[in-house]
Parts: sequence; structure tokens; C-alpha cells
Amino acid sequence: QEAFFPASQSDVLSVASVNFDDKRSSFSNYYHTVDISAPGEDIYSSIPGNEYDYLSGTSMASPVVAGVAALVRNKYPDYTPLQVKEHLKASSDNIDSLNLYFIGKIGRGRVNALKALQQGVFKSIVLESYTVSDENNDKILDNDEKVEVNFSFKNILEPLINARVEASFNSTYNPVFINNELSVGGMSTLDVRQTTQPFSFIVPSDLPVNYEMLLELLFYDGDEYVNSEYISLIFHPSYRTMDANDI
Repeated sequence: QEAFFPASQSDVLSVASVNFDDKRSSFSNYYHTVDISAPGEDIYSSIPGNEYDYLSGTSMASPVVAGVAALVRNKYPDYTPLQVKEHLKASSDNIDSLNLYFIGKIGRGRVNALKALQQGVFKSIVLESYTVSDENNDKILDNDEKVEVNFSFKNILEPLINARVEASFNSTYNPVFINNELSVGGMSTLDVRQTTQPFSFIVPSDLPVNYEMLLELLFYDGDEYVNSEYISLIFHPSYRTMDANDI
């Protein structure tokens, strides 16, 4: 698993492949930057020579999502590209129970064309930007140090009544949170908010050198899950960044 580019860029819709049982295809990449899944095995497709054959690959899964995206764009002509992307994710079918080792790594779900075109209340919040500050302001996240993360986020689809955010780590070495919950309240469509207080935590004292952890942000509207975003952080690095005239 790793982030491939340009697929993993934030403004790109990254697609993983699943079989007809909604299980991850063995050839498909997986990572937290994947947005959605689609069938990609034994797809009947055109081939050179004016013929057809059954093909497999993420190159088969991606056009399925592109086709549904075109249908959504036709039904919602005022949507921005980001709204089309988040609408597809929000209307997908959750397949986590069939892919327990890949939860959060093959997208929000498997694309569902019917649900995407039906009238429904689809919700999504995305991360706009973030800043990380450490206790001694040397931009190095060292062991035993207090770290604060501020971020801004954007409500993409339907208005929210009681938006809130929870932060968590899923690691062998879990930092101790000082604050990992934030209540926001109501948000209109395309509303952008800056956190009024940071998420803060203490870095464990026994982290190995150059240890990477993902800070997961879980967005809710009340108790209803809305979306997840991830921030990659490197702790206890073996390098130091030196500023001119500040040695």
C-alpha cells in the first residue's frame, strides 16, 4: 500500500477495484487516499480489432465511476467538481464488513449509480487546510512533546444541523489526547469553518525514529457519520531543518 500520484491528489477521484462480491481485487492498490471502489474484475470491454473481451484492472473500475460521475453532473448541473466527487462517495454502499483488513483504505464505499441519482440527503465535510505546531516551535515533533493541530474544513453537500469532529490515532504507539473532540453546530452548503481550538496531544516517549502516524478526523452531523480525512505526521525525525542565521 502506498500513495500513487496523481491519483492521490486531493482534487482527484481515486478508484480502487473490487470483484463482484465487493471484495478488494488482489491487484488493486489500497491506501487512505483512495476515495471510492468499483467493479474491476472480468469486465466486458472493447479491445483492438473491433472485438470484445473480459478484462480486469483498476482501468476497468475507473471508467465505471467516471460514467456515474457524468450522470450525477447531468442531474446536478450546478455542482462543482468537488461536489460531484463527494456526492459519489456519500451515495456509495459501505463494504467495510467485507474488507476488514482494508477499512479506510479502499474508499468510502462501492459506487452505486441508482443511489447517486435518487433524491436523498447526502452529506460530506472535507479538510481544507491544517497547521501543526509543537511545544518549542522548532517544527520537530519529538517524543514527550505537546502538539497542537488547527485546521479548517468545508461542508460540501447538504446543510448540517450539528457538525462535530473527532480525532484519533490507530497505531501501536497512541499519543495521549488532551483534546480530541470539537463541536461546530450548524453549517450551510459550502460553508467553511476554522477550528476555534486545536486538537492537542502528547507524543509518546518511546516512539522509534522517523515514525509515521495518521491522525484520523471523523466528521459527524450529530451521531450520523459524514466523512473521514487523514493527516500524515512524522514523529521523532532523524533530520533537522535549519533556518538561515538561526544555527
